[in-house]
Amino acid sequence: MEKSKLNEGMLAIQLEEDAWKELSSDIPWTEDLLERYKDKVDWEAVCNNSDIHWSVDMLEKFRKQIDWTALSNTRQVSLLTPEIVGQFKTCWDWTVLSRNEELPLETIEAMADCINWKELVNRYDRHNVFGSAFFDRFAEYIPASALKDSQLWYSLIDEKMKALQKYFANI
Repeated sequence: MEKSKLNEGMLAIQLEEDAWKELSSDIPWTEDLLERYKDKVDWEAVCNNSDIHWSVDMLEKFRKQIDWTALSNTRQVSLLTPEIVGQFKTCWDWTVLSRNEELPLETIEAMADCINWKELVNRYDRHNVFGSAFFDRFAEYIPASALKDSQLWYSLIDEKMKALQKYFANI
């Protein structure tokens, strides 16, 4: 049986690409470094890199290179303000952003028309914003078909159950 020879040129190219991808997710890139290596880095990996402190200037400068789907999943709360989300509202992946547990209530309120409500009501409610007050505030946006069996629904059930327990405890 004949062994296939490695194509050294193709191997070198693949090795270089894979090394850049790993490097892209590993170091805290600065604006200057990204500018210098913008054609080498893997932008999906860069946007998933939690060591990068994005600024509005960086978002603007690299708007076309940024993988907005990856960045929509950011844990960097300073990026998720109503002002920044609004400034780049045509760039974000609203399905992913709506699922993002770090998306603050004030941004949800400001961007209610852009939110994917089916995704939002199904996200884990780590910050305990779901409940009857949330539902009353946003009921006009929440599709009826998305409510039942959602995380919001279970929060409403829990709230109602606690009210009933309190009622029965006072009988």
